[in-house]
Amino acid sequence: MWQSGSITAQTLYWFEGAPEWHPLINILRLLEPPAAVASVATPQITIARYNTRTGLFTGTTLLLVKLAVQAIQSLGWKVENANESVGIITFETGISWGSWSGVSCSLSIQEVGENTFRVIVRWTPKIGPGAKL
Repeated sequence: MWQSGSITAQTLYWFEGAPEWHPLINILRLLEPPAAVASVATPQITIARYNTRTGLFTGTTLLLVKLAVQAIQSLGWKVENANESVGIITFETGISWGSWSGVSCSLSIQEVGENTFRVIVRWTPKIGPGAKL
């Protein structure tokens, strides 16, 4: 997975008792000689940006998940799950024009290049009690 690029130095890991997720580079620094770690280290990215021309985001998965959660919560919607390691956020809206019961939604953050991401949105109207299909 390392060689294919699906795991990078910025991939997050967690261990029992840890208060938060950490980038894999922390473990690499412990396992690799200092010269090898320097070649793996990448510049620290501290902000997510959106390119209106391409429709893509730049940043890290963690930054994009945090940004999405903030945006969802600012609309008063309920975040059900936010998984930084795979880049998926699930949430529910309140009452909408399409459904009195709200809508179940998910955001999938897909890496399309180094620190470049596409966000895919999926939604399904919730079916309330007594609804007929």
